[in-house]
Amino acid sequence: MTVSLVSRWLLVLFLALAAFVMAVEKWPEQLLSPFLADPLSSHTKVIAHRGASSSAPENTLAAFEAAYEAGADGVETDVIFTRDHVPVLMHHSDVSERFDQQPGTTLVNNLLLSELKQLDIGTWFSSEFADQRVMTVAEGLQYMQGRFSRVYLHYKTENEQSDTLDSMHRLAEVIRRSGMREEVVVMVESGNVAPWLEFESDIEVLQCWSGTDNQMGRTPIEESFENGLRHLGFYHENKQFGPVFRAVNEYGGPLTLISLLDFWPTEHLLAEYQAKDADFVAFTVNDEYLMRLYVHAGIDFIGTDRPAVLRGMLGKRNETAAK
Repeated sequence: MTVSLVSRWLLVLFLALAAFVMAVEKWPEQLLSPFLADPLSSHTKVIAHRGASSSAPENTLAAFEAAYEAGADGVETDVIFTRDHVPVLMHHSDVSERFDQQPGTTLVNNLLLSELKQLDIGTWFSSEFADQRVMTVAEGLQYMQGRFSRVYLHYKTENEQSDTLDSMHRLAEVIRRSGMREEVVVMVESGNVAPWLEFESDIEVLQCWSGTDNQMGRTPIEESFENGLRHLGFYHENKQFGPVFRAVNEYGGPLTLISLLDFWPTEHLLAEYQAKDADFVAFTVNDEYLMRLYVHAGIDFIGTDRPAVLRGMLGKRNETAAK
């Protein structure tokens, strides 16, 4: 074969590869569908992150109502404590920016519940939500009972009033009184699991982790499981099953095809621990392609700001409780 002919074939191969890469970048889901599991046959459940937070102000009744209407199986919501030690559903302990004030001037742990209840926590999102007020955990669980089969309560320990054993006991007691102890899982950051396992062992706990946690020597998934945890999770932004996924997550585009190959370790990891009675949740997955990859890998729960999108992908909500 002459050099000219080889060069011609190399050019053809290059152009074909370039065309394929461009097609994958533009239509990744359509091209990869034959290689992915059918979402309609999946056991994956939809978890609305902070409620349906892409369509309503996070952690409000409006967001939870929107999540239910969107067909979510469950919700994730955040817990911090007021000055008078009442657990409320809020993510930020400093909410000054929501009221156009200087940082540090409106701290939840400095306010009584009665003072916090006076704040409009919806207008920052849209004027149509001006009637939204802070909900206590008890109020939130009262609404969720009978509507959601899984509720993740993210225990935010950066709030000054939250990082105490007394606060932990108070939250656990609210959960017990709510009648939703079977549906609620307390989501705890790395390093804060032990007190829950020791003092509130009847409350289900989720350890959320990332590849960075493992590399830095914090509690790895194996140790979490050995300590008795059966609810395990990770943040997909930090998930480091391989360098290819990190590249895809950061740059996207032509590498989307290769990301399917990089999800193989995820599939094996999930299967290994699911066989031991564990379940997994991934937060916060808003990209439809990533949703498909997680469903294909066999994830149990996907936390998303776009529950309607994921619900549409998975089909009709399964009304049976996801224990």
